[in-house]
Amino acid sequence: ALQLFKQKLEGIQTHNNTLKEVAEAMSELANGVEKFNEGWALKGKRKNVNYYPKAKNFAEKMFRQGNTSQRKMDPAEVERLMKENDQIKPFERMNAQQIRSYFGTLCKQQANKRRRPAEKEVEEEDADWEDLADEDVENIDDFGRQLNDDIHDLIEENLEVFFENHEDPLFD
Repeated sequence: ALQLFKQKLEGIQTHNNTLKEVAEAMSELANGVEKFNEGWALKGKRKNVNYYPKAKNFAEKMFRQGNTSQRKMDPAEVERLMKENDQIKPFERMNAQQIRSYFGTLCKQQANKRRRPAEKEVEEEDADWEDLADEDVENIDDFGRQLNDDIHDLIEENLEVFFENHEDPLFD
């Protein structure tokens, strides 16, 4: 019975074209029939695509319109509107994925513009600390430690008010 089963399996393998092609491909790879150039599996370099000014201006206009109306423009919708615009030639147009990417770039630029004033304020605050003498900095640190000590003392004095069972406090 095992011999008949084995023969049936071998017969299936010889008649199945898919398995035959796979077996041939594996044997070619094993024998080294096909040689690959060095670095064949490395990721290729990305091409930087410069968008045409008409398309960029149109997409930027749609982005600003979406920001002012509080209804963000869908990149597919912008692509459709760009196709309807007679001033933008077909080879100048952007597809929906490119528009989505460009919207992301515009969004980052907008966020950076909003963030810059806050960064300047932080730099100004740091500049104020640089003007202080070492003695002043130590006094400020002492004040902070004094404040923490005062708070700790107040908590210890009013422990009974804070906790019903003050024999097992949460902190020392």
